[in-house]
Amino acid sequence: MLIPKLNRIKDKKWLSAIHELPCLITKQKTNVVAHHLLRSPSRLGMGGRSGDNHIVPLTDTMHKALHNHGNETEFFALHNIEDVVEIAEELYHNRNNIDECTSIILMVGE
Repeated sequence: MLIPKLNRIKDKKWLSAIHELPCLITKQKTNVVAHHLLRSPSRLGMGGRSGDNHIVPLTDTMHKALHNHGNETEFFALHNIEDVVEIAEELYHNRNNIDECTSIILMVGE
């Protein structure tokens, strides 16, 4: 049985731009890093990383807290974020408009 090869999106421009956005949780714009979602359609295997179309901005502190927590879905739910994959996809869709991406983030959790 042949298993189709998935192509993971790599987008260096978007990966760089994500650092300009506010944190999805705290809304702060300092020390922001890209979090590649652990539970996304583009993740390849257990040790693999999701594609750059499935990243969200988090402060370094929140990023470490998420990994220390261990359960990504539960961690985001604790912060009133239910569908982080949908948010990541919406951000990627609007990646050429940083102001729109900022607006999307600022509306999360309201």
